[in-house]
Amino acid sequence: MLPRPRALLLDFGGVIVTSDRGHSAEVLPKLAGRVRQLIGGVLTVAEIESELQRAGQLRDELRKESAECLEISPERFWGELVADLWPAPAREAVVAHAADLTYDYCYRRSWRLVDGMSDLLDYTLQSGLPVAVVSNTASGQAHRVGLEHLGVGGAFALQVYSDELGRYKPHPDMIFAATRELYVAPSDCWMVGDTVHRDIECSRRAGVGAAILMAPAPNDDADATVLNGHELLKLLRSASPPGAGSR
Repeated sequence: MLPRPRALLLDFGGVIVTSDRGHSAEVLPKLAGRVRQLIGGVLTVAEIESELQRAGQLRDELRKESAECLEISPERFWGELVADLWPAPAREAVVAHAADLTYDYCYRRSWRLVDGMSDLLDYTLQSGLPVAVVSNTASGQAHRVGLEHLGVGGAFALQVYSDELGRYKPHPDMIFAATRELYVAPSDCWMVGDTVHRDIECSRRAGVGAAILMAPAPNDDADATVLNGHELLKLLRSASPPGAGSR
């Protein structure tokens, strides 16, 4: 039995929200069309889509190589990863609109709440348990707007995003930033994520009370594994009161 947390930290994608559509299919064609207009049509939509896919892969590789987990700014993403080989006027145009383009790159109209997440958030609000979003993203603003559109923005006491903090998970600063704002110790929190190498590792490095994995199969690296919001709520209801004993 896990001890009841004093705060709940949730990853965004795969924990709070999910989508049935892939990022490339939903986002890239429309974004590429906007970029083509912005740069005066010097590249085709297909060429821009290809560059965006290449840049996304390169960004993932650079993240894996960064021991300090320093986030890549929108200006660097568009100027150095997407448009590095473009004509100078085209590169300057996308860099000048980097923040807006990154928002469009991240925002998904197909986002929907993970099964049971609405019930979980209703419970945390009613019980007074603070919940924070702790998520890697290139645009925290896109995530905030997404949660508002889903009608749950007000359920979160705090939202911490890597593009705004400057570091990304698994660096523990993501969790430390959240717990400082919530005035709780990491050891009094649960962190719930959907990846071992980012979320569970971040939890261990920060010393959280429990590292919970939301996944279809159990994993020995996590303290518990849940399939969806319903199972997370069940786990939370079954937690022992603070001070009632260790897990």
